[in-house]
Amino acid sequence: MAKAVGKGLAPYLKALAGSWWLAQFDLHAEAAAAARDAFQIAFSGAKQKEALLFTRTEVRHLKHRQSRCTPGSHMKLCTQAKFAVMSLIVMNSNHSQSLQPHRAYLRSRLL
Repeated sequence: MAKAVGKGLAPYLKALAGSWWLAQFDLHAEAAAAARDAFQIAFSGAKQKEALLFTRTEVRHLKHRQSRCTPGSHMKLCTQAKFAVMSLIVMNSNHSQSLQPHRAYLRSRLL
């Protein structure tokens, strides 16, 4: 769908950004892969970082979701939010243009 919509996605990007980024770290592999594939189709290479910078405020709300995780919280959502936030930290500490190595690194270290 991201490929079919193309640039028509732009007006909705800020509304979708946080949930789309979070979905890429879903603990269900197929759901995460679908979100990652759609993100990579919509934004190739350096455009991925540009899209995240453009929507940084919306994506930062992930930190708030993670900070609300308490012992009584749904662990799947907390884990997913932690993956998403940590990926942003790793990505921001590295000047690489591709997000794929960061995702692979986090998955190898945390799963």
